[in-house]
Amino acid sequence: MQLLIMMGGIAIIGLLYWYGQRLRIMPVPTLPAARRRALGLMPRDAKVVVELGSGWGGMTRRLRRAFPHATVIAYERSILPWTVARLSGPVIRGDIFAADLTRADIVFCYLSPWHMAQLAPKFDAELKNGAHVVSVAFPVPGRTADAQDASAYLYRYAK
Repeated sequence: MQLLIMMGGIAIIGLLYWYGQRLRIMPVPTLPAARRRALGLMPRDAKVVVELGSGWGGMTRRLRRAFPHATVIAYERSILPWTVARLSGPVIRGDIFAADLTRADIVFCYLSPWHMAQLAPKFDAELKNGAHVVSVAFPVPGRTADAQDASAYLYRYAK
């Protein structure tokens, strides 16, 4: 039995590592203070909120509570975090770079500098006039935040 538990643990760690290398990011929960700051920057009239990289689903749950009348669409590609995140509601297992952002009023991200650099042109191309991007820890390259609370950044997109 102990051998099975140990082998299962090694398999889980190996799977997380493999996806981390493949996707260039490990699933890291958003800290409570960062969640509060990010949520505090978000306009409350959003009808569609998109989370790119939901990880284990902690922020997804908070977004659904903060925006009970909005559609919250979360994306996660790594299989283990996606499986856990789905326990609290629907999460799309898909590529964040293929996500449709055209309907989004708010896009939330807690990604890496590499991911934010890759997403910057997508935001410019797809986000509608007046949409917001809220990023924790890493700014959108080439843009100046419209508001900032410690490590949470708010960007308003205008066409």
